[in-house]
Parts: sequence; structure tokens; C-alpha cells
Amino acid sequence: MDRFAEERPLQPVWAAIVFVDVVDSVSLIQADERGMVERIRHFLAGIARSVVPSFGGQVLERQGDGLLLRFTDAGAALRCAVALQAYRPGEMPAADLAGDIRLRVAVHSGSLLSDGHAVYGAAVNLTARLLTVATAGDIVFTSDVKALADAQVHGLAPLDMGLCHLKHWREPVHLWRLPAPCGRGAAAHGVREPDWRARLAVLPFSMQGLVSAPQGLQDFLMDSLIAGLSRHPGLLVTSRLSAVNAALTALAPADVARRLGVRYLVTGSSWLMGQRLGLVMHLLDTRSDELIWTERVSGDLADLLQPESALVGTLARGCATALLQSQVRDALTMPLPQLDSHALMTGAVTLMHLVSETDLRRSEAMLHAVIERHRHIASPKAWLAKWHVLSAVQGMDERGDALTHAIDMADRALDLEPRSALALSVKGHALCHQGVRIDEAHRLLDDAVDANPSEPMAWLYRSVWHQMWGEGPLAVADAQHALGLSPLDPQLAYFEMMLGNAYLAQGDLERALPMCQSAVLKNNKHLPALRGLLLAQFESGNAAAAADSLATIRRLAPQLTVSSYLGTTQDSPLRRRVARAMQSLGLPPH
Repeated sequence: MDRFAEERPLQPVWAAIVFVDVVDSVSLIQADERGMVERIRHFLAGIARSVVPSFGGQVLERQGDGLLLRFTDAGAALRCAVALQAYRPGEMPAADLAGDIRLRVAVHSGSLLSDGHAVYGAAVNLTARLLTVATAGDIVFTSDVKALADAQVHGLAPLDMGLCHLKHWREPVHLWRLPAPCGRGAAAHGVREPDWRARLAVLPFSMQGLVSAPQGLQDFLMDSLIAGLSRHPGLLVTSRLSAVNAALTALAPADVARRLGVRYLVTGSSWLMGQRLGLVMHLLDTRSDELIWTERVSGDLADLLQPESALVGTLARGCATALLQSQVRDALTMPLPQLDSHALMTGAVTLMHLVSETDLRRSEAMLHAVIERHRHIASPKAWLAKWHVLSAVQGMDERGDALTHAIDMADRALDLEPRSALALSVKGHALCHQGVRIDEAHRLLDDAVDANPSEPMAWLYRSVWHQMWGEGPLAVADAQHALGLSPLDPQLAYFEMMLGNAYLAQGDLERALPMCQSAVLKNNKHLPALRGLLLAQFESGNAAAAADSLATIRRLAPQLTVSSYLGTTQDSPLRRRVARAMQSLGLPPH
């Protein structure tokens, strides 16, 4: 008799390992259990019988909806992976397999342990982890495989995915991806833009006073909270139906979050006394099992039925702000390699808008880390372009080339995604501040609005163009529209500063002053907000307050002069007004 596996001696061997997995097999089998199981078995048997041996491979294990393969040559393993994605069975039972069964394939090579039957070791585990970053039609492989295999496999050039963080793997791994052969996999096989938003689910609130509560109140409350949180640009909120179904499972919070694919859970309770509604809401980070925020509010039941409910607005803003602060705290305290890409992007964008030099430097490092991991994604490069613009307006541009760097980085983003509204708007914004190619800047900003009418930055930066070079009423209209698109934006001070300066461009001091004051109150280190406040104070006749604002500006930018402020934008009417006010208050001309 053959000895048990644990009795066979382990031998170190080198091999190329391939994992093959049927995408979304659970859903397929739920729809047609017996029929789909038969079709998957037939499909995988055809692979094992007719594809794998032709490349010198060996089937080590069948795992229901997948295969574990072993090869002695990395190039053969990769070529086999391509053949697997193109495979069509000669005889298809019941229905067209190609329309239902889609594969993802992972390939890695290295030293492992074998007992002559099975293989073990880190190389096997890593190959399995690669499947977590692969989607339908993907072939994901490591740099080890790329170094050993022909880079051009069947005429398909591999795409560099950069350093990827894999679940339960200590260090990021440099990965590559081959596009799926024509007719297989997802609809688009280019590099997809990651969704950088924090994933959150609202679970059903416990409710007291149900006897007197209107029918459907609990569902209406959940819908209202989900709608309110969904207006925050940094949040991706799970649907109520999915959240309710997960909550009914009685799983632990971490398991509910894992089932829903979210990190954060919103829970709470409510009570009704007459027409008075009370709410307590909690925000849980399931990764650390930390309650990061809680809030209690009460008000009239009728308020909940309003399109802009004060109760819901208070809770949504509080929850979103607490979540953002938690992520920024992680971004400031954890080493960059330990942060996932979402935390890096969220932290970088938030920190850059705080605009202190320390925050801007940390933001720059985080953006470079994201770009290193995702070299073929446009948005991190677009945000780095925006970072260069902010470094220029904050006086950190010692060599005077920050706007040039911004334009160059925006161009790199546009090379990857020519219709990126963010990249188009940032490039237009940089050209606007350069004051040289202002017509091109306006065209780019129009293109950004056309590319994505829902991108707030496109409208906001077109407002800046009108502030500096166009008409005040158009500046106000664009800034108001931007704020309407993102009313819960975490960079609200930035939006208010832009709107305040738009009012200044229109000559509306009465509305400009409180808007600029609100922006400065939220961030007293942002020089454009301080300059807007100074102008509003000065032209309103409050020279003493304007002098105090200038003193703050000079503490933040001690080298500032009238000429350095104007630079190449001296033809801008709004900039000339600010320059005259600062010179009248004592700012040196040169």
C-alpha cells in the first residue's frame, strides 16, 4: 500500500505554479445547481485532458471550481495560462459554456516542497493570493515569472500592475497582468481605475416605540441615512437590501462586514415619543474592532420626511468627518508600506488640502507610493499634479517650476486616460495660474466639464478661470454648481474659498466676506483663503482687520512681495485688486 502523505519525505523542488479559478462559481451554481456543476466539471476536465498536457503541465489538485497546476518551465506555464483563457470545449452540454464560465489565472514560480504528490510552501500560498487581484479574463503573474518567460506571449504585452498589497501577505508584490484574449473575460481589458472610496454599510437601527411609529419608518430611516452618506464623495455605501440581508444572519460585525465587502459599519438605535424622534448612531471600524464615532440627536419626526433633513444631515456629516479623521490618523502614524492604496489616496488628498508644509510633504510621499503601486492608473498622477499647484500657491515653490511640474504630471495622467476630467481640470488650473496660455486653460476646463459633468473639481477650477480672466457671474455660477455636486465634501473649506473669491470677482462683498471668513475659520493656513478674506475686509472698509490678515499671510509666507504674488498673472483684474490692497497695507513691492 502507498504510504500516507505525511509519511512521505518532503523534497525541495523548483516549479512554476498555476492556479485556475472559475469566477463567481457560487452565484452560477445557485442559479442552476446540478446543471452548472456538470458544466464546470466538463469544462475543467477538458482543460486537464487537452490543454495542460500539451504544455508539459501536471494537474496536482482539483478543487471543485478550480485547478492547481505544476510546470517545470515558467514560459510554458504562462503560455498554458493564455491557452486556458482561450479554451472552448469541443462538446458543450446543455448550453454555451463560453457565455457562463469565465476564468481567472495566477502564475508564480519558485522553490517549494513536494512529497511526490502534493506541493507546499510560501510559493504555493502566494500564487493563491494572486487570484484576489485578478478578475474575469485576467492572467496575473509575478516578476519571477516575467523574468523567466517571454514578455510577448502570443502577441499580448504584459501590463505592469506595480507593487500590489495582497491579503495576509506581509510585503507588497510586484505583479504583471496579461489582457484577456478577445471574446473572454470582462468587457474592458484595459487597466481599471480603482475605486478609492471607503466602503461602508448601514445596518438596521433597533427601534423603540414601534406601536406608535408610522409603518415603514425603519426602512425610511435607513434609506435616508444611506442617501445622506452617499452624497459624500469619499464613501461607497452598500444598498439597504444587501445590508438588511447580511444583518439577518446574526454574524459577528467583522463577519457581516466581510460578507458585504466593507470595512466600516454604521449601527444605532432610535426611539419615538409622540412626534419626537431620537437617534443614536455608531461608526465601527471592523478591521480594528474600534468604535470610532458615536452621536445622539433628536428632533421632530416631520424633519425626517424633509428632502434636506437636519437630523440626517447632522448624522451624515458627523459620520463622514469621523471616518475621514480616522483614515488621516492612520495615514499620519502608519508606515507607507503598511497602508493600503485606498488609505494612501484618501490621506494624501485630505492632507494636501490642509496645506501646511508638513502635511503637504507627507501628502507628496503618499501620492508617490500610490503611483509606484499603480503605475498605469491616471488619478494618482492627476492628484500629484494638483499637489504641485498647491505647493506653488502656498509659496513652497522655491525654484519656480511647480506649475511646470503640475502640467507635466497632468499630461502623464492624460496619456493614460485622455478623458480624465480630473487630469484635464488640473492641467487647466495650472495653466490658469501660469497666466500664459489662458485660452488653452479655458478649453481644457470646458473639456473637463464635458468629459464628466459630475466632477466637482472641473466646475471649481473653471470658476477660478472666470475669477482671474473671465466674468464674475460665471465664476459664481460654476463655484455654486461645484458645491452643489459635493455638499459634504471633506475639503469644504477649499470650496468655500473658491466661492468667496468668485463673489469677490463679481464685486459682491456682502456675500464674499462671510464665505471667506468661514473658509479661513476651517483652515487658517490656506493662503488663497487668507488673501480673499484680506481683500473682502479691505474693500469693505475694515483696514485694521485686513492688516491682521496680511500679518498672518506674511508669517506663513515671509518672502512674499507684491511682484512675486503677481508673477505672470498681473493682467488678472482680481489679482491686481489683491495686490493693490496688500501694497496699501504695507507689503513690499519687490
